[in-house]
Amino acid sequence: MNTALGEVLRLGISRSQSDRGFVALGDGGSAMTIVARQGLTMAEAESLIHLLDRPIKDLSADPRPVIVSQLSGDPRFSLEERAAMPDIRSLALLPLALPSGTPGLFYADRLYELPLAIVGIA
Repeated sequence: MNTALGEVLRLGISRSQSDRGFVALGDGGSAMTIVARQGLTMAEAESLIHLLDRPIKDLSADPRPVIVSQLSGDPRFSLEERAAMPDIRSLALLPLALPSGTPGLFYADRLYELPLAIVGIA
């Protein structure tokens, strides 16, 4: 993991009070490679890259941050996309402008919290 990008990720996750996230870099084509992650496995991060393929491609055409405060009701995501990410409450997709010109992406999300009665605490 690139230590500078790992530190940017760590700070971004903590300052935004997110649960998890990753940084991915593009190869100039359509493929994105996870270079740093926090709070999720590589398989989970790669799955999210796949699920968010359309919004990520939209960032290429219009490189503005995508901030979603309530994924379950956001019309920018199809019913299928929302159903594939049932545990995600909110997310942010931020394009990264890197000096090398390589396309980059910062992703962070917050998950739904289980009610205390469900986990047997209440």
